[in-house]
Amino acid sequence: MTIDIRGHLPRIEIRVFDPKTASDQDWQAYHAYRRQRMHDDVPDEPIVSDDVRRRDMTRDWPLTEPHIRLALIDGEIAGSAMFWTRRPGTEDYDKHARYIAGDMGVRKDRRRRGVGSALLRTFVTFARDRGYEIATCSTFLDDGAAFLDAVGAEVKQRTRQNRLQIGDVPAGLVDRWAKAYETHNALRWEIHAPRVPFDRYRELIPQLNLLLNSQPLGTLDHPPLRVDLDQIRAWYSNMDTHGGEHIMVLLMHDETVAAMSDVSWDPEFPERSFVGLTGVAPTWRGNGLAKAVKARQLQILTQRQPQVHMVITSNATVNAAMLAVNTQLGFKPHREIRTYQATITALEEWSAQRALFGL
Repeated sequence: MTIDIRGHLPRIEIRVFDPKTASDQDWQAYHAYRRQRMHDDVPDEPIVSDDVRRRDMTRDWPLTEPHIRLALIDGEIAGSAMFWTRRPGTEDYDKHARYIAGDMGVRKDRRRRGVGSALLRTFVTFARDRGYEIATCSTFLDDGAAFLDAVGAEVKQRTRQNRLQIGDVPAGLVDRWAKAYETHNALRWEIHAPRVPFDRYRELIPQLNLLLNSQPLGTLDHPPLRVDLDQIRAWYSNMDTHGGEHIMVLLMHDETVAAMSDVSWDPEFPERSFVGLTGVAPTWRGNGLAKAVKARQLQILTQRQPQVHMVITSNATVNAAMLAVNTQLGFKPHREIRTYQATITALEEWSAQRALFGL
């Protein structure tokens, strides 16, 4: 017997949103929705302009394919879901073929009305029809965590976003740290700004991949991490057209990367910068090299972009060594991001149970 208790819930319509074919009117509605979501969830954060958001969402990126669904109530966007899948034909596709990443959100005034459940059913159907097996989703909101807990997803990684106000850096600390490498006569600096030459990137990629995959990531189930030169080319092309910088600082032992750190700057938010990867080769750990590359990176960043007053980085909470370095430099915790995973089978079972009660 099916018990219908949907009488108190609104009718929810799910639509595909294709950034390339959406009309100007569709885009206006989408921008109004995302701005409302930002106001609900992170009212103090700057908002990407409408033109930049549309530009970024209509661009084809080499590695991933986005799939967007909107949930509407009475013709107004109440929630959205975006799924990312590996683009077929890319390198290591077979290692990524099981995985699908998702991001869902609901306007605050439309929560607890079945919107999240409707979007999840759409996500599950999409994933099941295409053979995906493992879903990954992250949230820093308590409402989002409560929903993911309810559907049976499991927290596999906790990441702390840390923020540094340049003015909070202890006096003289950056200079001292940047010189720490000098106790190791075999090391030399290699610095690239505002881009890393592609030929040099190609040479560095195998070692960067080793650093990427040696960082602690909790119990997250994921394919091997790798730097992709096609993705870098697309990113640099975007910066060449619209502005931006990528600074990479390395400490080299002959032709071996002992330590590195990179940071990017985007003119959309000129007073902020974002750290990418900071890594130290296992044989060089315990020598203060993470401090040295982070300090040298900060020196170069502030020389090239003196208007920057905030540096943002994220670290897995299990990465105690890097968190300690950031704390000493002056970074402060801003928010914790919880990354959940669940099998598509488990999500499908949860959706079926909700449907049994008309939810």
